[in-house]
Amino acid sequence: SANTVSAATVVNFAAASNGQYIDFTAPNQYIEFTGIPSSGGAATLTLREANGRENGWSTAVDVYVNGTLLNTAWFAPTGSWTTFVNPNYP
Repeated sequence: SANTVSAATVVNFAAASNGQYIDFTAPNQYIEFTGIPSSGGAATLTLREANGRENGWSTAVDVYVNGTLLNTAWFAPTGSWTTFVNPNYP
């Protein structure tokens, strides 16, 4: 499968999943996962996030699978750029 991100940089970081994270840095951000087989049933997508913004702002990222917008994930502040959490998204 091929994955696409916009307005972002991939950063190497040992504590991140698979040793990398995506640093979203601009408006109109999204991540798209493609080549995901459609099984006709429910599936789970887990996103880990870290948001060290000192101003307390959340960051919005649109999440697409195979070209379909599934949801907008709001990444709330976690207290540090190195504190990762696994929030739940409907």
